[in-house]
Amino acid sequence: YDWGIARAGADIAEHSRLSALLGVQIEQDRIAADVISTMMTQAELAAHDRLYDDHRKLIDDLAEQIQAGVEAGVNRLSDLRVIKVMLLDHEISQTQVQRQLVLIEDDLKQRFKLDFKSAVPLMVAYRAQKPDAINVIDSVTTREVRRLDYELSSARMELERLQSERKPRLSATLDTTFFDADSFSQEYEVAGSLQFSLPLYDGGSNQARQRETQWRSRGINSER
Repeated sequence: YDWGIARAGADIAEHSRLSALLGVQIEQDRIAADVISTMMTQAELAAHDRLYDDHRKLIDDLAEQIQAGVEAGVNRLSDLRVIKVMLLDHEISQTQVQRQLVLIEDDLKQRFKLDFKSAVPLMVAYRAQKPDAINVIDSVTTREVRRLDYELSSARMELERLQSERKPRLSATLDTTFFDADSFSQEYEVAGSLQFSLPLYDGGSNQARQRETQWRSRGINSER
């Protein structure tokens, strides 16, 4: 009898496995969210770039009209300078948008090993499944909290296991030997042993591990 030390060890291992599994799922969700967010930013910038193209045509037409008016003496040179400045500002803004588009595609390749075409289906699937309203869920049901619950439970069981290590243990062994059934049909032998052990002194190692586990529990609980 070991006060549940072996059972606690098995439970701690199982909770660690479940916590690690949730950690993988959380990381997968994070990566998927980052990819989708990056793709949505790219789509927004691409829409701005198309708008800049349309506006550029309008400004170019307006500049030609003002230029013709200046040559005809109807418009002033200052009007032409204003439209030229507008064209320059417009070109600078569009160049910045295009530069951001290039950076986004580079980011997809470096962080996620994806090119733009490969990432498009992810965004399309997300938009197809996205609900009209934001889902509101209890924080206790989130994977992050459930993972912390497993870690907290493991820490508590570890503390109980450490405390049990300071208690006396009792072990028993029973061996039975049967002789040849034809020659000694009525003879058999039973040998047993009983062992009692009590931890006396470990230099404070167990107590130090208990304090460490208690601090870890407080940290996990605070994070939760």
